[in-house]
Amino acid sequence: MRLLGDALAIDPAQRVLGFQSRLGRIPWIQPYTDEVLDALLSDGVKRIAVITPAFVTDGLETLEEIGMSARKRWLNGGGERFDLIPCPNASDTFADAIVRIARDHSVWLDQT
Repeated sequence: MRLLGDALAIDPAQRVLGFQSRLGRIPWIQPYTDEVLDALLSDGVKRIAVITPAFVTDGLETLEEIGMSARKRWLNGGGERFDLIPCPNASDTFADAIVRIARDHSVWLDQT
């Protein structure tokens, strides 16, 4: 998060970290995203942009849990705007980079 925030020139005071995954009743990495959202709302924050840098492809955790459930929680809690930044898989640049990395570091792929 720090490196991504630095690369995007986001003020460190504006960066908040939350962890989405939970395994039932087993404690998981904290702070939990839902609790972070509630705390931000309590602090009067109305607009957020959410990025999921641990995910390179969209899946249930990004599309449903963040993009739908967390968005609904935010808006129902008094938030005005909730923007989910798409995972890199939505980009041709990302796909090209994966191909380049695979070719550059593979002993079995044609290097041309």
